[in-house]
Amino acid sequence: MEKSETVNKIVFFIKKYCWEFTLALLCILFIFSNIGLYPLIDIDETRYVNMSKFMFLNKEYITPVLNFEPFLEKPPLYFWLNILSFKLFHNFSLFACRFSLGLVAVFGIFVQFYFSSFISKNKFFGFLSSSILLSSVWYIVFSHIAILDMHFCVFSACAIYCAIVPLFGIKEENKKYFWYLGYIFMALSILAKGFIGLALPCGVVFFTYLYQKKLKELFKPIYIIPGVIVLFLLCAPWHILMYKIHSQNWIDMYILKHHF
Repeated sequence: MEKSETVNKIVFFIKKYCWEFTLALLCILFIFSNIGLYPLIDIDETRYVNMSKFMFLNKEYITPVLNFEPFLEKPPLYFWLNILSFKLFHNFSLFACRFSLGLVAVFGIFVQFYFSSFISKNKFFGFLSSSILLSSVWYIVFSHIAILDMHFCVFSACAIYCAIVPLFGIKEENKKYFWYLGYIFMALSILAKGFIGLALPCGVVFFTYLYQKKLKELFKPIYIIPGVIVLFLLCAPWHILMYKIHSQNWIDMYILKHHF
């Protein structure tokens, strides 16, 4: 009897999450099954992977280094995730070099799934939406080349989705949690690519709320003040440390050259 109940629970669980299981299998097939089977193929991929190795071996977690010189043009999130991957696998294999990239890409697919499922109230629609994303040529390409763009793309999209979800029937007392989570993702987007990770989500969300005639909600103190504090606490430490270490040279390279 107990065995039968266990089997029934397993069957119920599989039926309940069948779309998630299917999506996970597709992600394994399209993303993880082959990311370690070919050499580094892009000049930026080679550069960024070697920079991650240098930072890992020298325990240099603040300043990215290229050819033994400080590389001041990019933020550190990509390199930090690569370092964690090296620590996890204890090697520098091609799979380890691209593993964190694959995780971020899969995370983006599942965020698309749950966001689409929520706003449509239909898991099949969510599966269809995320499958279209997973089968998009550029998403597949950038999920297989270890550069910064996938991290920026996914975390910016997550920030936008978290800000848009409150427009679709969220209880008033729960809206603030999506806003705070959105600011966290926006901070990750900044640490992945720079201040474009602030400009793009803010622009999309602003015009969305303007179109919906709900700008007042966008600027509610209960959302924006804690959110800005969270954003500052996550982003400011690295930027302040880099300025203290490299002063005007960092501003010239990171702020002026990289952004403008």
